[in-house]
Amino acid sequence: MSFFDFFIIFIVGICFLFSFYKGMVREVFSLLGYLCGYILAIDYYEDMASYLQSMISQEIMQRVSEFAIVFTVFKIIIAVFIFFTVKIILDLVGKMIRKGVEGTVIISFPDRLVGGILGAIKGLIIVVIILFPLSLFDGFYEKIVKGSVIAPYLENSISLIAQKSSKNKLLNFSSELSVEEIQENLKKIGDVDSIVKDLNDKKKELLNTIRSGIESDTQEEVMENYTKEDKNKLNDILEKLSSN
Repeated sequence: MSFFDFFIIFIVGICFLFSFYKGMVREVFSLLGYLCGYILAIDYYEDMASYLQSMISQEIMQRVSEFAIVFTVFKIIIAVFIFFTVKIILDLVGKMIRKGVEGTVIISFPDRLVGGILGAIKGLIIVVIILFPLSLFDGFYEKIVKGSVIAPYLENSISLIAQKSSKNKLLNFSSELSVEEIQENLKKIGDVDSIVKDLNDKKKELLNTIRSGIESDTQEEVMENYTKEDKNKLNDILEKLSSN
């Protein structure tokens, strides 16, 4: 067994103890929250991402279109948002139902035991959810699960859930995302920032040159041909250009 196996056992054990304390009713809804949140995130993340992208101006979309990682990260954020929204809603429903029966039904040992078993299942689901984003990075993923006895079974669970889902696009992120691509795109973003900074510096130098030329070389000519009001207007224009 590897360190990753002990990590899985720890997560499952903690979930079992907490769920044993909470009882079956709340744990059923908590478990449903994880399952439904995960499946709905897979099913609807792309539809929601497309809808939100349609609300963004075309100019902004064209500027970021070169960086594919931006869209990939955006889709992941949408999937996470859907997952936690569904999870929170079902947790609240479970708490309300549990509160309603709390005064009439005493939590028995069998109720707690079933809750603990469901908690252990929830712990496995949590580990599967953790495994998914890690599996997008092949080298890192293979390193942490190397020698693991439990990881292959969890990988089969991921594949099974994907097959049951009506859409299987979330699991194709690995073809769009790699560590090398992330590094390359971040370098491009850094280069763009550097170019923008250089252009701003050049603009300031040009404005300073124009201003100094007006103030020194042509000062006498300006004094002769322009009134004080004209000179003030010219200075205002130069100040506005400098601020931009």
